[in-house]
Amino acid sequence: MSIAGGRRLGRVRRHREEQRRREAAVAAVTVLLAARRLHKRGSRGKLVKRQHLDWQLRKGYLTERRFIQRYRMDKATFQDVCNRLREDIEGDQVASSNARGGGPPITSEIMLSATLRFLAGGAYQDIVDLHGIGESTLYDIMMRVYEAMRKHYPLRFDLDNDKELARMEREFADASASKGVLRGVVGALDGIAIRIPCPTRKDSAKSAAFYNRKEFYAMNCQAICDAKLRFRWMSIECAGATHDQLAWECSRLGRKIAAGELPEPYCIFADAAYVARDGVVTPFSGTPTPCAPLNVRCGLQIVSYSRAFNCEVITLSLIHI
Repeated sequence: MSIAGGRRLGRVRRHREEQRRREAAVAAVTVLLAARRLHKRGSRGKLVKRQHLDWQLRKGYLTERRFIQRYRMDKATFQDVCNRLREDIEGDQVASSNARGGGPPITSEIMLSATLRFLAGGAYQDIVDLHGIGESTLYDIMMRVYEAMRKHYPLRFDLDNDKELARMEREFADASASKGVLRGVVGALDGIAIRIPCPTRKDSAKSAAFYNRKEFYAMNCQAICDAKLRFRWMSIECAGATHDQLAWECSRLGRKIAAGELPEPYCIFADAAYVARDGVVTPFSGTPTPCAPLNVRCGLQIVSYSRAFNCEVITLSLIHI
C-alpha cells in the first residue's frame, strides 16, 4: 500500500470513530431526557394528601397571651373576623373537596390563621407545614382573605362624620402624653417606603423615580392612624423618590384637607417632613422658642404613633393595594 493510501485509510478510521462517539453521546442524552420526562410526569400525577391543622386543638393549646402574640388579636376577635369573612373565603366546599381527591375542605379558620401568620412575619415554609396546605394553595388563600378584608373592613376617614371625628378626638386627648392639654387631633400622619423590585421599562419609563434616598426601589405610602394605632386611611400613589409632603399633597384626602374640608377645630399631627397649614400641625422649626414645650409634646405624640407605621403599614399596603 502506498503512503498516500495509508493516510487516506487513517483519516477514514478516525472519522468513523468520531462519528461513533457522537452517536453514543446523542443516545446517552436522549435516554437521560426521556428518564427525566418520565420522572416529571410521575411526580405531577401523584396526589399529595396533607393532614390539615386541627384548629380546635391549636386554639385550646394556645393561651390567650400566646394567641395574641401569634395572631395580633385575641381569640374572640379572631372568631368574629372569621365568621364575617367565612362566606367570602370558603367558596364551594364540594369543589374544594373534589380538588383534594375527596379530602376535607380547607376551613375558614385555617385560611385566616395562615394569612395572619404570614402577615405577622411567619416564614411560608413553616406556615404550609403547620396548616397542612401546599405553597400555591397558601398564596391563593391569602388573596381570597385580602379581598374579603377589603370588602368587610374598609379604611374610612370621613371628613363629614362629625360624630366619628369627635370620638377620635376624645381618644387622642385621653391617650396623649399631654394628658388632654393638646386637643383637636383626629389622626397621626406619616409615610413609609414600601420596597419593590426594580420597575421594568414596561412598568415605567422612569424607573429612577422609584429609587429613594435609602437606596432601594420603593413606593411612597402615606397613612393615618387613630389614637388606638388603628389605620383609618392610606394612599400609595407616588414613586419612592417622592417627598412625603408632595405625596400627601397628591392624595385625594390631602387635597380635601388643603381645601379646608376638615372642619374646625380638628387637625392632623405630622412630623417635620410635612408643611404646617390649616388642618395639619407639625413641630415648630428653627432656634428654641417659647413653643419648645409644645414641640416636645408634639414629638412625644408623633413618636408614639410612629411605631404603628413601623409595625403595621406594610401589612395594610398588601391588603389595600
